[in-house]
Amino acid sequence: MNPLSSLLLSFLVFFSVFLQAGKKPTPSGSTSSIQKFLLDKKNSQISWTGYKGLGDYIKYSHSGLVDLESGSVVFSKGELESFSINMNMESIKNTDIKDPSRSKRLENHLHNEDFFDTKKYKFASFSSTSIAKIKAKSYRVKGVMTIKNKSQNITFTMSIEKDSYGKYSATGKLSLDRTLWGILYKSKKSTKGFTDKVQSIFDTYKDKLIKDDFDIRFDVKTI
Repeated sequence: MNPLSSLLLSFLVFFSVFLQAGKKPTPSGSTSSIQKFLLDKKNSQISWTGYKGLGDYIKYSHSGLVDLESGSVVFSKGELESFSINMNMESIKNTDIKDPSRSKRLENHLHNEDFFDTKKYKFASFSSTSIAKIKAKSYRVKGVMTIKNKSQNITFTMSIEKDSYGKYSATGKLSLDRTLWGILYKSKKSTKGFTDKVQSIFDTYKDKLIKDDFDIRFDVKTI
């Protein structure tokens, strides 16, 4: 081999070794299979519905919105791994009452100590602890819901889809018993012996109580 060929071969070997040294090995179970997507505050929506009445009797309901503050969905090897949302409770507003003064009165009540005490507890959040796939695009989600700094375990079903742009949309409904978070205003649980009273009293007062269960529905999208 002539000197020029030998020099060229040495250079190629050195260059190949240099390139390999610059590569980091990909270990088995690498986090490259983990994908995290942040939720889009602008294009996501969280709504709530509260009910007045007792038991199966519902006199009427009110509904509204609360802003998404932050959140994320995480996938592992293409399957949903975790889900979290953080809601700004100071943003609670009513949307079904047409009279502005009545609507504002309800909003003020939801903000005060009888309900969410939003000046003291600005945020409410959910963070999953385990997720099981039910069928394609549908999951059973278990996790911790924190309201007014009290945490409770809840379970609900959510669906998630991916669009042609690679963004995800997640939808679900949470039915929550407000008394678990210490919200007892006009709850049957705060009226001792109420259910033991005669039917006539029940008929008189059942429409004055607020149901313990209220709903949160979310339709959130990733950035």
